[in-house]
Order: sequence, then structure tokens, then C-alpha cells
Amino acid sequence: MTLFKYRAVDAEGNAATGEMDEESARRVITILEERGLTVNSVEEAVAKPRIPRLRTRLRIEDLEQFNSQMLTITRAGLPLAPAIAALGKDLRNPRLQKVLQDIHGELEAGGSLADALDKHPGVFSPVYRTLVRAGEQAGNLPGVFDCLCGYSKDMVDLKNEAQVVLAYPAMLVVAAFGLLLFMLTKIVPVYADIFNDFGGSLPAPTQFVADLSRFTASYLPLIGGASILLVAFFVVLFQALLKHESRGYAFDWVRLHLSVFGRVYAAASLARFCRTLSMLVEARVPMIESLELAGAASGNAVLRHAASEAQAYVASGHTLAEGLTLSEYFPNSFCWLVGTSEQRGEIGLALNVLEKDNERFIGRMRKWILLMAGPVIVVLVGLLFGFLIVSLYLPIFSLGDVISL
Repeated sequence: MTLFKYRAVDAEGNAATGEMDEESARRVITILEERGLTVNSVEEAVAKPRIPRLRTRLRIEDLEQFNSQMLTITRAGLPLAPAIAALGKDLRNPRLQKVLQDIHGELEAGGSLADALDKHPGVFSPVYRTLVRAGEQAGNLPGVFDCLCGYSKDMVDLKNEAQVVLAYPAMLVVAAFGLLLFMLTKIVPVYADIFNDFGGSLPAPTQFVADLSRFTASYLPLIGGASILLVAFFVVLFQALLKHESRGYAFDWVRLHLSVFGRVYAAASLARFCRTLSMLVEARVPMIESLELAGAASGNAVLRHAASEAQAYVASGHTLAEGLTLSEYFPNSFCWLVGTSEQRGEIGLALNVLEKDNERFIGRMRKWILLMAGPVIVVLVGLLFGFLIVSLYLPIFSLGDVISL
């Protein structure tokens, strides 16, 4: 006898899953059909040892591949469940293959694609899942995956560009850190002993470097371990905040006020808001629901709160432009353009224009940040070693006075 797992649907459309000990899969199907169930899948239940691991999201390259293939499937009007099952068989990534198997099972059981994606919060971000849900409600999944495909492609291009631009500065930082550690633990102590043998007091910068050298040499293992733990703590904390469905309003408020990076983040969340709201408006989804979904899809808790306020104003009889203005988050020019287009019945077109404007701004700022990152890192490393060298040479200028004494 072999243990089989099965998925089936009863006469009322309710999902039925379970396990059964039988001689063959055919026998399991026969028994289930005799019970009045429609069988979706039967597979052998093989107990595999599982190694605990961190549940991280897919690489952006895997996500781009998934989005591209989902765009093809939805544009062609193919049934999702069998198409995703066929797609999963051709993938080489076992992680993505397992995810698609689970999604296929959820669809076969009568669930929606958005519900299937909600089963994998560690793989698909809240913004991603909200956009898919909005697309399903609007009946425009091809439009959603077109947007997601373009976004993931831009992210892959940005990642590749960043790797090329930052490769030299990154190597320089690693080499500089190693050289700095060597000088503090091997070179500076020798200089400090020589100066101390002559007597006299060291200049303040040299004394600081000497004290730092002694501290580093004495507590090097402790410093290394503490640094690793600190970096790991902040990485885990940041990822947890990003994955949390209701990450703090304060956290996103701080991100919005990080100078250049805050402007990029604000533009990116506003572009997602415009894209989702435009899609929902064009699909004739009620404005109150559209604002809720678009705010959630923005990925910005501050914008989402403002969209909720605008939603309340719209529900009380205000126009969309008035609601956005009263929320006191959206720029005046943004609200004016929305109001003008609202009067002409062209709000979807205006939102598309606003989305493109924000995306162009994001593209320009990202290129500028990448181009500036390399020189800034080189200058900072140069200043650091310049200070270290000057500190070591300062006592030489007073060495003659000390000897003459």
C-alpha cells in the first residue's frame, strides 16, 4: 500500500483535500469519484526531510521571468490553472517551481489568483499581491502583468547597471578596509612606540589614531563579532519591516524625508498609486474601492493613510480632486491636473500622464545616484587615508625639538 495525497472538489464547489492508503493512484481516483468528488490531482506522498531555512523572496530575475510568462498567459486568454501547471514543469528554479505547484492547487480548488498569491507572503510582496487583486477585480490581469513585467525588467536593468557602476568602488572599499585594519594593528603601534621612546606628548590627531589602534588590536575579535551581529540585526529588521503587511507609518514617514532617496521613494509610490487607480477607474470600479486598493498598492503607509482620508471625503460627496487636496499629501499640481481631467471625464488619461512623469523622474534620479556613488566613495576613502597619513607624520615635525631637549 502507498500513501497518496489528493485534491478534489465536491458537487457544491467546496475544496476537499486529504490522504489515502491504496494500491495505486487510479484506485484513489475511483474511490473519490464514487463519493461524488471531482478529482483535480493525486500524487504520491513522499516524506522528504526538510532543512529549516529563511523564507526570502524570489530573486528579481526569477520574478521577471514569472511576470513575463504570466503576461503571455493572460494576454492569450489561457486558463490559468493548467497554464501555470505547464509553466512550473519547465522551470529550473525549484523554489519557484514549488510556488507554482501551490498556486496551481489553489486555482484548481476554486480560489482566485490573488488568494493563491496570499498563501506566499514571503515570496510576493504586499504591493505585488494587491496589484494582482486589483487587476482581478477590474478584469484586467494582462494590464497588471504588463505593468509588473515592465517594473521587474527595469529593476533587473537597474541591478545590472548598479553592479557595473559600483564594482570598482566596492572593491576599493573592501581593499581600503583591509589596509586600514592592517595599519591600525601593525603599522601604527610601531610608530607610536618610536614616538613614545623620544618622550614628549603626541599631537591630538596622532594620539587619537594611537588610541584607536590599541583599542582595535586589543578587541579585534569582539569588534568583528559585534559588527557582524549589528549588520545582521539591521538587515533582518529592515526585511521584516518591508514584509510586514502594516509596517509602521513612522517608518515610511522617515523614508519620505531622506533627502534624495525620500524623493525617489515618494515618486515610486505615487507612480504605483496612479497606475493602479487609472486601471481601476477605466474598469468602472467604484471610486471608493479604487482609492482603497490604489493606496494599498502604493507600498507607502503615509500615502495609504492619505488615500483613506480622500476615500472618506469622496464618500461624503466631494470630488476626487477635492478629496486628494483635503488629505494634504498630494502636490497641488497633481490635484489640479486630476481636478481638470475629472471635469472633462478624462481622469484615467491624466493618471497615466502623472505615472509616466513620476517614472521619468525616478529614472533620472537613479542614474544620478549611481553615477555619484562611485566618486563619493572614492573621495571618502581618500579623506580617511589622508587623515591617517597626516596623523602619522605630524610628530615628525616636532621630533627635532624633542631630541634637542
